[in-house]
Formats: sequence, structure tokens, C-alpha cells
Amino acid sequence: MACHPAVKNINKMRKIKLLEYSELENRKPVGKQVNGLDLVIIKYENNLSVLYGRCLHRGALMADGHIDGDNIICGVHDWDFRIDTGVSEYDNNEALHKFHSEIEDGYVLVDEEEINKYLNEHPQPFNRDEYLGQYADTNPQDTEPYNSYIKELAKNGLKNWGHHGPSASMGVDRNTLPKWEDIQFLPAQLASRPLLDDQEVSTKVVIGRSANKPLELAIPVFVSDMSFGSLSKEAKVALSIGAELSGTGICSGEGGMLPEEQANNSRYFYELASGKFGFSWDKVKKAQAFHFKGGQGAKTGTGGHLPGNKVTEEIAEVRDLKAGESAITLSCFS
Repeated sequence: MACHPAVKNINKMRKIKLLEYSELENRKPVGKQVNGLDLVIIKYENNLSVLYGRCLHRGALMADGHIDGDNIICGVHDWDFRIDTGVSEYDNNEALHKFHSEIEDGYVLVDEEEINKYLNEHPQPFNRDEYLGQYADTNPQDTEPYNSYIKELAKNGLKNWGHHGPSASMGVDRNTLPKWEDIQFLPAQLASRPLLDDQEVSTKVVIGRSANKPLELAIPVFVSDMSFGSLSKEAKVALSIGAELSGTGICSGEGGMLPEEQANNSRYFYELASGKFGFSWDKVKKAQAFHFKGGQGAKTGTGGHLPGNKVTEEIAEVRDLKAGESAITLSCFS
């Protein structure tokens, strides 16, 4: 047995041949795989290192990198690791595991038991039978938020998303919404004299003063049109009751009239929108105001989507749909 002079001779090991030593070029990394574990083999002058073959940052193959001085550099984000020890010069806490190796009869050998022990302690996430499974991102970062989405589209196209691609509710974080304290009142000073503290100020608003049945609100605010389906039944009814107690109204939204919501508010706005979900003129007669939505700037292009998996039996009944049927609202009337 002839061992390379710079490589430790291991007497007790279950030997696996990686490649012929003569195939290695000086300071050029070569990748090999043993039992599903990626390794990178580096010959440097009269020395040899067999290191774990994946970058600890995002899982890129180190064999696709290059040697710079005494370091192997990852080809994706330039992470560095010493070729003799596997330890990163930039951060000594990061290190590629160095495996025992030896040269015998012209072949580079490693210990299969050591490989299997490492695999048991560090299971690998790569499913190489899948599309791009060899290149799984082992440590996704919020600085590159679209990598997994791009890979999903490359692998499956729109099969798992549907024709229009991914869709989600248009939620707005509470801390980004306008606040009451953002409202600035410009008091009259000359043309109309300001009222004193002890004088009563009315917040009443009348909608349709010339109508046969004007709608009077106690405050200049009402609960805007969020449909049943975008909000739960419990939320819709609770908002309806709260609006009633505040002396104001609530709008049904484009999803039809939820009976319990309408029954709990005496200033009910019933909406007709482009989807016409569950709309009927008989329901208009039950309401105190008619709300017509000609269009909605937030629903451009393909409009609004309530996916079929959210359309329950009750939502379907209110919207006049079949349970499980997606509800599509055009951005305007066609």
C-alpha cells in the first residue's frame, strides 16, 4: 500500500474509492458523491483535502467554486473556506467538515462509516430525483425572497397556482393605515365664529336630503364594503352591531346580503358591484341605502378573486354560487 506522504494513513476504515489520484489537477476542486453526500476533493501541491461539498451559506456546490490562495471560494456568494482545514477565514465558527482520506493503489479513498455518521448527524435536504433537486436552497434569505417562487414556476409552471398565478388577500398592516390623529380640522375664525366649549356640536350626516327616505347617520363615518367571504360571518355581524350602537351604518360589500348582518343594522347599505353576487331588487327594498360600485382601482386586470376553497355552503348561498366555486369580480362592469 502506497499512501500519499501528506495524507493521514487510516488503518481501520471501510474504504470507498472516490477517483484516481491522477485525475486531480492542482488547486482545481472536483466534486464527488458518496451515499448521497456531496464532497469536494482538492489537491494542492503535495497535499489533499476531502471536505463537505456544500456551502454552509445557501447549499451551493463547492466544486463549482474556485481556489483563491489558501481558500476555496463558493461560486454563488463568495463564502471562503480554508482548503487545508475547511475553516472559514472570515468567520472561524463556520467550517466545512474535513473527512479522513488516503491514497491507495493510485485511488483517493474515504471512510464510508464516517460518511454515514455525518449523514446521520446532518441529514441532507436534496431530492435529486426532483427537478432542480440537486440545487435546493438550504438556507433561504429574506434578501432574496423570490428564489423559491422562481423555482416553483420553473418546475411546475402555473399548474399549482391556476391560470392567473398566485393570489392572496389584500391585507393592510394596521400600523400603515391612516389614523384618527392624522385628521386635521381647520376651524373657522372670521366668516364663522368658532363655537365655545359649552356649545353642542352635531356630528349628524344626512344622505339624500331630497330623497323620500333620507338616511341619517349619527356620525360622518360608516363601515365600508367588505364582503361576506372576505370577512367571516362573525366579523360581519359584530361590525354590524357595533355600527348600529354607534348610530351609523354598514355596507354589505359585493358578496351579497348576509341576513344576520342586515337584521342587526337599521342603516344598511346594500351594494351592487360588477360580480352581481346574490343581487336582487327585492333585497334592495330591505335596505336603507343603495350602494353602487362602478369599479375598483385595487382590482385591476383580472379583478378580485375569492378562491373556491373559501366558498363554503353558506357563502355560496349568499353569493348565489355553488359551494367550492371560485368567485371572480371584474374590475368594472362589462
